[in-house]
Amino acid sequence: MTQLLLPFISPGVTQINLLVSVWRNDDLWTYFLGKFPIYSHRGDDQRMFRLTIAQLIESGACRQKEVIKQYESEPDSLKMKLKEEPKHITWEELDEKDKFFRLLPGRKRLMDTVKMISYRAETAMAGLLKKPTVDMAAARRLLQDLYVTEADILPRPEENLLLVRVHNASRPAANTALEQLFDELNAAQVCYPGTDMRMFYEHMSKGCG
Repeated sequence: MTQLLLPFISPGVTQINLLVSVWRNDDLWTYFLGKFPIYSHRGDDQRMFRLTIAQLIESGACRQKEVIKQYESEPDSLKMKLKEEPKHITWEELDEKDKFFRLLPGRKRLMDTVKMISYRAETAMAGLLKKPTVDMAAARRLLQDLYVTEADILPRPEENLLLVRVHNASRPAANTALEQLFDELNAAQVCYPGTDMRMFYEHMSKGCG
């Protein structure tokens, strides 16, 4: 079986094209995209050399003929080896310095749970807004607009009340639909977590005296 030999690169910088270059410093080869280092490998690491070249070609940073011209390698042999080389590597195959921090499984499960609960809560509220003229998609849009609408939070400790006064929407039809949602939420008499203060929702134009 024919062995692929690494090309000879003299110390210093070898320009592959106007964008990509490789710098040899002792036994370390570092590849640059413009002025930014993107890959590196030892001078005798044939596997990482082939993988690096394959990734540069696959990404469009350089063309195969540019690599062949600069490295003066055997075209057929290099082409065959590049096709055989996988374009991705596993986490375990990365050098320690190249391993990035992954989201811990427990933290990911927590985030997924929060997203699922939030989606279910939004679905339940959207169900309260549904009516013959408002389908589920329109109800979700109303809620998404509500989530970014400004509101005044006015505590009334003497009444054990936490008033949430929401600024009016630009469309009267949206205000009417949200009033129905506020009536449902107020009827539930939900207290703010950690307090005995009951939350009460209303529109700015309506006021609460």
